[in-house]
Amino acid sequence: MNAMQPAACVHKQKLILMYFSQPKVVAMRSTIFVAFVALALLPATTFAQTAPQTAAVENAAPAPSAPTGNGGITRDQFIERAKDRAAQRAGARFDQMDTDHDGVLDRAEIRAWRTQHPRRAGAQPSQPAPQ
Repeated sequence: MNAMQPAACVHKQKLILMYFSQPKVVAMRSTIFVAFVALALLPATTFAQTAPQTAAVENAAPAPSAPTGNGGITRDQFIERAKDRAAQRAGARFDQMDTDHDGVLDRAEIRAWRTQHPRRAGAQPSQPAPQ
């Protein structure tokens, strides 16, 4: 049996070499290798593409809304005007709350504002009616 064993090993090695040296096996191995390389490079290409697009979106000016012919207002115009009015009101309220005019609201200023200006009755939780 010992004499047959090396011949059997050599025969198996030859079969393995013949199998892996066939063109379809080489093509499959190269396809798998290319797939792994592509998967390894995929995150790098994704990050490379998102950076310029993000910068372009941040720097782009909003497109002007087309005025309506009947004197109306578009949704975008309405939202923009509401934001402007809200920003003006918030700025005025901040100036009222900032008593030392240092540009920062500290806890004492906020607490003082809240004690001087309690919330409206509609915003407070309803209290049970006396019986």
